[in-house]
Amino acid sequence: KIQDNGDFYIVYVPSDNYSDYEAWVKDGMSVSPGYFDRTVDWINEVLRLPYDVPIFFYECGMTNAYYDPNAKEIVICYELVEDYYSKNYWAYNESAGIENVNYYTLNVVDYVLFHEVGHALVDIYDLPITGLEEDVVDQFSAYINAEFSVGTEGQDVIRSAAFIYEISHTEDELQASYFADTHSLSLQRFYNLACWAYGSDPIYN
Repeated sequence: KIQDNGDFYIVYVPSDNYSDYEAWVKDGMSVSPGYFDRTVDWINEVLRLPYDVPIFFYECGMTNAYYDPNAKEIVICYELVEDYYSKNYWAYNESAGIENVNYYTLNVVDYVLFHEVGHALVDIYDLPITGLEEDVVDQFSAYINAEFSVGTEGQDVIRSAAFIYEISHTEDELQASYFADTHSLSLQRFYNLACWAYGSDPIYN
C-alpha cells in the first residue's frame, strides 16, 4: 500500500523575462486568486504520495510542460502559459473581452496541470496503461475535470483545451516525423477531447 508521506506543492519561480507571470498565475489569471494552490490542495486530499512532488511554474527557454521522472517534478513553463494566452487573445479578445481570455487561459493551464499530474501518477504508482501515455493522461485530465468540478467549470476546461488543439493544428503536422512523436496530432487530440466532453455531458456540449 502507498503510504501518504508526501504532497504535490507549487513553486512560482520569479522570472526576468516573464516578470508579471508569477503574480498573474498565483492570481489565477485574474479570474480566481489562488486557483492552482486550491487545486493542488484538493489533489493532496484524494491521493496518497510516497514523497513530495514539486510543481514549478518556471521560465524554461522553450514552450513546454513536462513531468521529469528522474527529478520527480512537474514543470509548467511560463512560455507555454504565454502561448495559450496569445492564442486565446487572438481568437477571443474582440468578441469576448479580456476577462474571458483570462478565463480560457486558466482553463487550458488547468488541463495541462492535470495532464502532467497524470504522467506523475503513472510513474509514482507504476500504473499499467494501454495505448500512448500522452493519450492516457489527456483522458485522465478530461475525466478529472468532467467528474469532480463544480457546475460546468470542468466542461469549460475540456472545451478550452480542445479549442487550443484545434487552432494549433497545421499542415506541417502531416510531415512524417510528427507521426513518430509521443503525442497524437493536435487535431486528433482536439477530437478526443471533444468526444470526451460530449460523452460526459451531451446537453451542455
